[in-house]
Amino acid sequence: MAIDGMRPGDATAFYDAVVLGSMKLAEEPEDRPLRHVLMVITDGVDNQSHCSLQAAEQAAVKSEAVVLALDSSLPSGQKTAGAKALADLATSSGGFVLPAQEKSELKAALQKAEIFLRNQYAVGYTPMNFKADGRFRPIEIKAARHGLRLHARRGYFAPHD
Repeated sequence: MAIDGMRPGDATAFYDAVVLGSMKLAEEPEDRPLRHVLMVITDGVDNQSHCSLQAAEQAAVKSEAVVLALDSSLPSGQKTAGAKALADLATSSGGFVLPAQEKSELKAALQKAEIFLRNQYAVGYTPMNFKADGRFRPIEIKAARHGLRLHARRGYFAPHD
């Protein structure tokens, strides 16, 4: 298995990879409905990128990709900068973070990701004051019934004229 060959501590351009992956997803032709998903297996530490975390978040949201982050960092009991970056990126796109330090956790994380992707619903709406100006529009989605768990983007980018 290729994952067996992964070693922590290498140089990582994680944010650049998210930006590039998001750009590739955005290039897909829209001749049929597609769900864009970026699944990353990382500790969230970035030490080589030219892009910032904010640029990576923005690229994922613009491409309408959901980021599913499988956290491969070693358990420390502390909230690391890498873990915070993964949480920010996943949450801003409507995704989530799952632990994947051990093989058994990785397998469980992939199964949860599959269940998540198979049980998604798309909700759309047309805003009353729509402007095609390319600006970010924050949205908030709330469940009408108690006990439901929602994963939703924090907003979207309006198209350009």
